[in-house]
Amino acid sequence: MHTNSFQKTPPKAPETKQSALFNLAIIIMGTVSCYTTAMGLEPMLGSRVFSIAVAAALSLVMVAIALQLPKAFQENRQTGMILSYVFVASFSVLLNYNFIFGKFSSEKILYKELEAHKDALSDLIQKGETAAKSHYQIETLAVDAKEKRTIANEEYQNTVHPGKGKIHREKDQAARLAESQLKTNQDNYAAFITPINEEIDSILTNTTAAMGQSDWAAYSDMIPVVTTAYNKIGSKLSSQLREFTHDARRFENRDIGQLSHSLGSMFSAKKNGGDPFAVAVALVLAILIDFIILFAIIVLNRPAASENKKQKKDKKAFQGFLAPKNITQEPLIIERNF
Repeated sequence: MHTNSFQKTPPKAPETKQSALFNLAIIIMGTVSCYTTAMGLEPMLGSRVFSIAVAAALSLVMVAIALQLPKAFQENRQTGMILSYVFVASFSVLLNYNFIFGKFSSEKILYKELEAHKDALSDLIQKGETAAKSHYQIETLAVDAKEKRTIANEEYQNTVHPGKGKIHREKDQAARLAESQLKTNQDNYAAFITPINEEIDSILTNTTAAMGQSDWAAYSDMIPVVTTAYNKIGSKLSSQLREFTHDARRFENRDIGQLSHSLGSMFSAKKNGGDPFAVAVALVLAILIDFIILFAIIVLNRPAASENKKQKKDKKAFQGFLAPKNITQEPLIIERNF
């Protein structure tokens, strides 16, 4: 078989081998991703072993794709593999974010919520005391009793008819009745409000102790206690005091650690503890864990991809140059002299 001596095959790009150090970096980042993914998945699955198994499967797929990418760039088939990597890594990024945001924000978020419930419970008893005093007319009766006692004393010291005369006895009797009514209502008020005060004081003491532990689990355990007490006492006050109203409270961040809470934190100040910066940092870290290797591979292999495209273009141009271009051959006429 004869080959055209003029036809030259464009030189192949030198095949670059991926260094063992870079492969090791890919494996290390895959291991980190496996850990963060598993920790982000565990609150939803409720099983650490199963979470690690799922996370390991995702990480192995990403590592396998990443290790093959340099060769894919040499063969100009990297686009499909990059899209495959992005698809798998997207799931891992969500779970990374769930873990990172929950890990570094849960203590602050739960502390703030517990503090808010504690303040609300303190306000509740103050509001309850005010409503109970109004209900039992403590201030009104106190003013009335004081006025009547003053009148009786003035009558006793009357310069015209001093002493315990008929008018003084009438004034004194009116004052005694007012004071008796005040004492009865004060006793009823104390009997009603004292047990509530004692219960709230006990809960506030325990809440203060929990807040001093610097432990998100202690906050999480204490919040339902405070909200339950608030709602129970609030209902009791509302049922017995006509002027008292309250709004029920609930554990706002009960689902902290769940993906729904972490994603909701992007749009809700209650869920992110009023700190959108923490959301941004957690999201950036979650993306970097899975995509920094991909970015590095793409940057390092861009020259190879560009060279492949240039070679392809040169090859087409060269083949086009050698191809026949509408050549019409005229019949060869030979003249002979006989």
